[in-house]
Amino acid sequence: MSNRTEIRLGQVAFDTETLDLRDASGARIDLRAKSARVLAFLASRPDEIVGKAGILDAVWPDVTVSEESLPQCVSEIRKAIGDRDQSILRTHVGKGYSLAVAASGQANRVRKLAARGAAAVLLLGLAAAAYWWLAPPQRPPSELPRIAVLAFDDLSAGEDRGWLSDGIAEGILTELARYREFLVIARNSSFSFRDNPTDVTDIAAELNADYIVEGSKQKSGDRLRVTVQLIDGRDGTHMWTQEYDADIGELFDVQSEIVRSISAQIGSELRRRPAQTGGKAKVDALHFYLQGNQAFSDSTPESYRRAIDLYRQAIDADPEAPFGYSGMATIIWSDSFQGWIYADVPRDELLKRGAEYAEAAIAADPDYYAAQIARGDIHA
Repeated sequence: MSNRTEIRLGQVAFDTETLDLRDASGARIDLRAKSARVLAFLASRPDEIVGKAGILDAVWPDVTVSEESLPQCVSEIRKAIGDRDQSILRTHVGKGYSLAVAASGQANRVRKLAARGAAAVLLLGLAAAAYWWLAPPQRPPSELPRIAVLAFDDLSAGEDRGWLSDGIAEGILTELARYREFLVIARNSSFSFRDNPTDVTDIAAELNADYIVEGSKQKSGDRLRVTVQLIDGRDGTHMWTQEYDADIGELFDVQSEIVRSISAQIGSELRRRPAQTGGKAKVDALHFYLQGNQAFSDSTPESYRRAIDLYRQAIDADPEAPFGYSGMATIIWSDSFQGWIYADVPRDELLKRGAEYAEAAIAADPDYYAAQIARGDIHA
């Protein structure tokens, strides 16, 4: 193993070029490619606190991935390197992660190698983009308008607060991705400005976005008010703004109307795939799904059980919607590592179940990004 690319992590060695991890005897330690790339990126910044958004953007550039993917990678890395007390790969609450490295090569060499690994991931991202678009755009990608959808503000009160605002923004993002003539900034990047007041032109510059979509939602009982603005990222000009008052069952119609209006403002010759439709049952399914995601993110055995129950309620609420199936696929994949819920099920059989849920989600909506992510994780 070249000492120019090897770093020491406790009793193991990691080659930042080949992504090989080996114990003291030289035996190879298994580590998923995604987790190995996260490790290589952190190794390029030894002892530096790196934020979650920075890691996601570097390792998964311009590709939408679930936020649960990063903690899962961190857990796998710690297990592989024997970091039980988290003294090597450290969590800094509210800030990010840092890696304590005893390097046998120069730091700048490691940085170059980590960048090479990130470039390989970018190629995978481009392949994924080809799947999402399903056909080449009319113009070169570099000329396509870049749109960032920011997290929506939640102006609701009491029990109506907290679960739907992200769902609306994500729905608009997903609908915009149906257009061949747009490049939509990944959720991980655009949502990173939540609760961080920043001038919209600065956000556009940081995301390299031509247009910014921002808004708010206010829910009261079965009534919903959604306010949306389309902003020119170059000068902060409000190109379009609209307020929608609707019944909760009309949510998906509102989302589709918002996307049509945005596309009309940006260009008059856009080709649109069929818009989503749905009523209150689909909104209920989305509600259970988002609540399930919150429980899932707590990452305890009990929270996993709550999440599974909520995902199943999502399926019961609307068996034709992708949400509950996608949630079940993701949590089954995660538990294949954790072993909190399905420890008595062989891993191959468990992943087969997860794949079935992922395929059910894709059958319900072939363009639903979370289902594609879940299927990709299971088959990785």
